Amino acid sequence: MTNMPKEISLIVPIFNGTKYIKQFIDPLNSNFFKGQVIFVDNCSTDNSHRIIEDYCKKNNNFKLVSYSKKKSSYAARNYGVKFSRNNIIAFTDIDCIPTKSYLNFLSSFNGNFDLMTGPINVFYKKKNIYEIFDKNTYLLQEYYVKNNYAATANLVITREVFNLVGGFPEFTSGGDNKFCKKCIDMGFKIHFENNLMILHPARGTFFDHISKAKRLGIGHGEIFNESYKNFYNFLKYFSKNLLSIFIPLNSIRVYLKINQKEKINFFNNLKLIFLAFSVNLVQRLFIIKTLLRR
Repeated sequence: MTNMPKEISLIVPIFNGTKYIKQFIDPLNSNFFKGQVIFVDNCSTDNSHRIIEDYCKKNNNFKLVSYSKKKSSYAARNYGVKFSRNNIIAFTDIDCIPTKSYLNFLSSFNGNFDLMTGPINVFYKKKNIYEIFDKNTYLLQEYYVKNNYAATANLVITREVFNLVGGFPEFTSGGDNKFCKKCIDMGFKIHFENNLMILHPARGTFFDHISKAKRLGIGHGEIFNESYKNFYNFLKYFSKNLLSIFIPLNSIRVYLKINQKEKINFFNNLKLIFLAFSVNLVQRLFIIKTLLRR
C-alpha cells in the first residue's frame, strides 16, 4: 500500500508586507499548492490586510487572521497554529519566496520526522555592500542546523512536537533559536532537506540593517531576562555586551570573512567597516537597554 502525502498547514506572519505579498503568493498559485495557508496579520499599518483579504477570496485554501495583542512574529505564529487543521505545520515569512522544489516537497512528503528545514538562499538584487553583508551574516541555515536550531523562515514541524514543546517563546527576536534548542533538549532531531529551499532577498540598505540590529538586541535582552538567575550572571552578561561595544570581535570576524570571499574596492570597504561596527553598536546598546528594563 502506498503512503499518501501528509497534508500541510503553512503559517505566514505579516507585518507591513505589502511589497512582498505578490512575490510570495504567485509561486503558490503557479505551482497549484493545495496545502492550507494561514496568514497572520501582526499589527500591520499598510495595506497588507486588504491585499491578503482579496487573495483569500480567490483561494479557499488561504485564510487570513489578525493578531494584535503583542507585536511579535513568534506570538503571531503561535496564534496561527490555532487555526491549522493539519498535523504538519510549516513556517516561513512573507518576505520569502517559496521555490517549486519547496512546494513540491511539502505537497508530496509522506515520511516521518520531528523538525525539518532546508536551505535559505539569500539572493542579490543590486549586490551592493549592504546585500553582501546580509548574505554573509544572516539566515545561514546549514550553519544553524549544525548548532541545533533553524530560522523560522524555513521550518517544518509536526503538531505533536509543537504542542509538546509548548510553541514559540514570544520574544521580539530569537524565539526560533530558543524553541529549536528546547526541542533538542527534549530528544527531538532537526533534519536538513536540500529540496526544501526558500529564497529570501538580501537587505539592501543601511537602515534595514539598523532596524534588524535593534530587533536582535531587544530579542537577546528578552531571552536573558527570561532566564535570569542571579546578579552575578546579570553583571557578567552586561559587562560582556558593554565590552563588545569597544572590542567588537564579531564585527571584525564578519568583515574579514566578507573580504576573503568578495572583491571589495576601497570605498566599499569603508562602508563595510562602518556598517559592521554600526550594527554591532546598535545591537549591543539595545541588549543593554533591554537588560536595564527588567
